[in-house]
Order: sequence, then structure tokens, then C-alpha cells
Amino acid sequence: MKKALFTLCLFVASALPSRALEFSPFYGSEQKRDSNIYLSDNAPKQAWINVSSVGFSLSHKDGDMSLGAHYGISQHSYSVDKGDNDYVGHDAGVSFDLRRSTDMALNFAGSYLVTTDPAVSELTQRLRRGESRLGAAYTTTVAEWVQAFVSAAALKEKYFSSDNADMDRNEYAFRGGVSYEFIDDMKVFAAYEQGLIKYSTQGDCDSSYNQPSLGLEGLVMRGISIHAEANVQRKAYSEGRSVGAYTADNTTYTPGGSFELRWQGNPDTLATLRVKRGNMESVQALSRYYVSTLAEMGFAQTIGGFIIDTGVGMEFLDSPEVTPSTGDKRKTDDLFLHAGLAYRVGKALQIGVNYLTRERTSNETGLGFTDQVFGFSVNGRF
Repeated sequence: MKKALFTLCLFVASALPSRALEFSPFYGSEQKRDSNIYLSDNAPKQAWINVSSVGFSLSHKDGDMSLGAHYGISQHSYSVDKGDNDYVGHDAGVSFDLRRSTDMALNFAGSYLVTTDPAVSELTQRLRRGESRLGAAYTTTVAEWVQAFVSAAALKEKYFSSDNADMDRNEYAFRGGVSYEFIDDMKVFAAYEQGLIKYSTQGDCDSSYNQPSLGLEGLVMRGISIHAEANVQRKAYSEGRSVGAYTADNTTYTPGGSFELRWQGNPDTLATLRVKRGNMESVQALSRYYVSTLAEMGFAQTIGGFIIDTGVGMEFLDSPEVTPSTGDKRKTDDLFLHAGLAYRVGKALQIGVNYLTRERTSNETGLGFTDQVFGFSVNGRF
């Protein structure tokens, strides 16, 4: 996947005349202090972390068509336990968009990311993994005020160590639906999604799902937009899973959905409110997924060269099956708050400070923690 994306980046660059291609290199450096790098509940260890990154983006626009590509590499260096924590990240991607007024839209996107999952103790290295994504979507007008849309997506998660092969998986999804614009800039829609999730080694985690949904989206009034969706996901596993005397349900139904309200009073002000509920993959004991319920608010304001960005939220993580060692269903609550202040120095340079605090509580011993991260960054783009 990574090689294919690099090849496509080079093809885009060579196929277009130089005057039509916009090349933009970027760089960044962030120094931050993390109070609890192993997310420990009783023995937090702090560290200074430096993240240095360089990369570039390519873009081209010709009438209704636009092309894009990017690549970035980042070095993550820790002041403690460097052998377990230091790593190099990669981020590559390509995109293609074709839009003809409101009658038709076609887009394609592909990406490859090398990142890590947090280490859970100083005896465990950060889990490096590759994440490959492909997606395509098509929308067309089929009648006055009526549009049809289809999309397809694929995800591949691959951990670099064979010790973590039980989390390697492929996901595939197809979605289609229709929308009706019943008043200007406001539409209702109905959609249906079918998906397949297949693990490399955990056969009893393989599943298929289907998810019908109904929703509403558009402009409520000038500067205020809304997206609301309700759905029910039916998930069916190909094999049973039992631990001791406990057996997991092989077919489940989960009500879910999302709600997002955005207010942009002017180009320099943005406020958001978002609520979302849905299934997330898991390989924990009996629970092959958990239900995430997220609520968050954010506010961003630009004043001259200054950019203020703040947010607060809560996430509730509920496992559907009991943990055999405790006999209880795992429940975990996260509270987080972030704030940032940046200043633009001309068009090419931005400096900033940011703060993040996070607190987790759980009904299982050893899963709660508090963590605070304070950072200073310098970023540039030419």
C-alpha cells in the first residue's frame, strides 16, 4: 500500500505540467511534557517528548477536477526508556475529486499511516502498526431535489510485531442511499451500510454487519449547520467465543447515531457540538467490541494573528460481555479537556502552545489514570 501511494504521488507529479502543480513543503517541531506516558493508575512516569517532522504536499486544480498528494515523516524521541518508546512515523496520501455543480460528485482517497498504540508499562514497547485506507464515493442527481449516493471503503490494520498479530484485521464497507432536499439547503436522507471485518488470527472475532440509518443535514440558518443521524447496527459473528463458564452473544443489535451542530458566525469564529454513539472493535476477553458514546464541545477563534482553540468532552466505553476474572461488564469513562494558543508569523510560520488533560475511571482495577500534556510547537509551510 505504501509503495503504491508513493508511486501514485510520483505519477501525479510527472503527469502534470510544472506550472499546473502546486508544491508545498512543510516542517514542524514540537517539544512536550507528558506526565504519564504509560497511562498508569499508580506509578505514573513523566517524560519529555520531541516530535520533529518534515514533508510536502502536491495539489492541482483544473476546473471541476482537483488532485492532491502528501507525504510526511516524523521522529518521536522520548527522554526515558528510549528503546521502548522512540519511533519513526509516516503519513502518505492521495486524493482525486471531480464535481459538476450540484449534479454529480466523484472522489477517491487513499492513505497509509505508520503510528503506535500507547505502551501500557515500561516493560511493553509501543505497538507500531501500519494503517492503510482506500475509499471512493459517488453522488448524482436522479430527479429534482433528489440525489443518490454510494461509497465503498477498505481498512487494513497491521501490527509490526508478530506478538500483536491477534489485532491484525481487514475491514470492508459499502454504503448507499438517497437524499431529498425538502427546503433550500436542508435535506433528509436514508442509507444502508453493509460491512465485513476479518481478523488474521482471531477467527472468532470475524463478523459481518448491516446498518440502516435515517438522517437530516443542512443549514438551519445562516452560519448554523446541522447533521443528525440515527441507526441500528446488527452484528453477526462467524464463530462462537467462550471463556470458562461464559459465552458471548453471536448476534447483537446496537442503537447508535450522531449529532453535530456547527456555528460559524464569521470566517474567524467556529463553535461545535458533537454527540456520537457506535461500536468499536476490541479483542478484550469475551467482548469483541465495545460501545462508545462520545460528547464534546469545541470553540476556535482567530484574532489578528492569534488562534485560540479549546474543547472539552466525555466518552463512555461499555463492553457488552462480562470480564470472566471479575464477573462484571467493563465500564470506562474518559473526561478530557484541551486548550491551545497559536500565533502566525507572516504566511509561512506558526508558533503555539497547547495543553491536554485526561482522566479515566473504570470499574476494573488498574484501568484508571490521569494524564497531562503541555507542549510548545513551531510549524512552517512554504
